[in-house]
Amino acid sequence: MNVMERKIDTLLAKWLTATTEREASNVHKCLLIQGMRQTGKSFAIRKALSLPLEDPTVLISHPLIDGLGNITAIEVNLSINEGLKNAFEGSSSPEMILSKIKQDPLFWKADLSLSKEHRVILFVDEIQESPQAIKALKFLSFQKYLTVIASGSLLGISVNSMDLFPTGYVEIVRLFPMDFEEVLWAKGFEKSDISSYINEIENGKPLLPALHDKLLLTYREYIISGGLPENVAIYIKEGIDSPALYLNQRSLLHSFESDIAKYAPKEERIKARQVFDAIPNALSRTNTRFTYSLLGRGQSSSRYEGALSWLINAGLIYKVQNLEEPSMPLKAKAKHNDFKLYLSDTGVLWAMLGNGNANNILDPSSTFQKGMFYENSTADILEMSKTFDERDVYYFGRNSTLEVDFLIETSDKALIVEAKSFLNTKSKSVTTLMREYPDLYAAKISPKNPGKDGKLYLLPHYCLPFLDRIVK
Repeated sequence: MNVMERKIDTLLAKWLTATTEREASNVHKCLLIQGMRQTGKSFAIRKALSLPLEDPTVLISHPLIDGLGNITAIEVNLSINEGLKNAFEGSSSPEMILSKIKQDPLFWKADLSLSKEHRVILFVDEIQESPQAIKALKFLSFQKYLTVIASGSLLGISVNSMDLFPTGYVEIVRLFPMDFEEVLWAKGFEKSDISSYINEIENGKPLLPALHDKLLLTYREYIISGGLPENVAIYIKEGIDSPALYLNQRSLLHSFESDIAKYAPKEERIKARQVFDAIPNALSRTNTRFTYSLLGRGQSSSRYEGALSWLINAGLIYKVQNLEEPSMPLKAKAKHNDFKLYLSDTGVLWAMLGNGNANNILDPSSTFQKGMFYENSTADILEMSKTFDERDVYYFGRNSTLEVDFLIETSDKALIVEAKSFLNTKSKSVTTLMREYPDLYAAKISPKNPGKDGKLYLLPHYCLPFLDRIVK
């Protein structure tokens, strides 16, 4: 099995190695990896704990981690083994919880003793299935020689258990789908080579045409596959035009739709599905701003506000707000009732709108409506580009004739990001805003090779994950 490398692998390794340092400074928080479903949370943790990736029945391991001595790591999945939820019910003692877990036949042979000579790492998977397990993270964080890592879908954690969430005792990391840089790694690009390419662009040097074209093609393939690891693995193994990829994307789409029906509050389920299904329609229009009229005549924000908030909190969609004006700090200028909506993965959008014909995106001469896919992909990359951190992404539209796709803060700058699927990068709106607001920077993203004119950067699509490094 070819295991794809993720940036979270490094984060988990560093976090585990720093366990004794945190204990020595009395900062012994549990770690919670959360995100939308299918982003690879459990897989990453299993890999970090040396649990077999291809045999989910093996739940005990003995990872070798610098500075931690003898370790027993166990995986408790609260979705598969519902009986283990009882270990957290009414238990306020870490020793009691471990004792109850030990009673399950799965862990009879596990050494769960805690001492200077022996440490236990407890991995609680699908923790959103038990609000009491989430609550228990507070007192588990105090137990010496016990390290706790949990993973959970935003679907459950955001709705079912926030009243019990032990704020201050948990370090939270959000895992997004694979970003474009991680897909480049999976495709065989060396990290040092990627860094070299970006260094060339930083210094104003275009890449060789063959390399430029290869990276652009890989980006177009990324738009189709999206970043959900299961889809990326099929794409890497079988090619972007594999029928298996499209079938799997459709299957994952259906699972997300089922999640809405299962996890959304009962009174919001139909409305949440209506909003989710309306996003491709909004993105297909000339003005991609989301309006409630898409959901029917006379519909209003008051009716759909709860459903919209649930979809955002569940990680299924992003909300990109309009600004009163494009100046720092952007957050203070946000217009809360004027926004666009994007799906959290372009592979999901492809499953909703594509017909399995990859050439609709891959062929530059195709008349297929590619703009919506490029726009959604740009939103996704901007959201996840500060690895594991959520970045506020905005757009600016003043009237029907002046609008720019996105604005973000990078370092101490407000940066316009305009994404085009074609070579023509002319934008009257960008020119007008940069004249009116001299502090603005802008990046026009297109298939063109890179260039620079003052505070205006012309960058190819594959540079999107590296804007913080390039724009200076």
